[in-house]
Amino acid sequence: MPSNDLSNVALEEMRNKQMKFNKEVLETLQLMRQEIKDNQEKMKEELKKSEKSVMHRLQLMRTEQETKQNKMMREVEAIWNDVTKSTETKTIRQLYLKFQVLIYNTDVKITVEMLPTDTILDLKKEIEKERNVPVLRQSVFFNQKITKTNRPLANAVSRTAQL
Repeated sequence: MPSNDLSNVALEEMRNKQMKFNKEVLETLQLMRQEIKDNQEKMKEELKKSEKSVMHRLQLMRTEQETKQNKMMREVEAIWNDVTKSTETKTIRQLYLKFQVLIYNTDVKITVEMLPTDTILDLKKEIEKERNVPVLRQSVFFNQKITKTNRPLANAVSRTAQL
């Protein structure tokens, strides 16, 4: 039985080594688990910070957009007030109605739609688009008088003009 005792001792020693190894593996796994949890917490915190940063930037953009819209609305109101107070316009309705300007040339007659607030220069640009006649080569007459390019159509011409 002495060999049996020896094998029992060897077996006990192997068990102890296996238990020690298992304990080390378990400790390593527990450390890894804790590290994963810590990393997850860090990632959650970073995600919250990132979300806050994005939300802050979005809020800034929204505020900037609202400011621009408010500024634009004030400008529109100011223009509207100027238009309604203007003595040059016969009626406010004129500003929104398009009218046709007939353009006579020796070869052809064309019609372009213009707003009363458009200028003679705008009319010339339209003619240039339609007929490829450079603006500088065009002359617009009303009542046999040449019209200035910076005047609004409503003030410069009536419903027809001759080119």
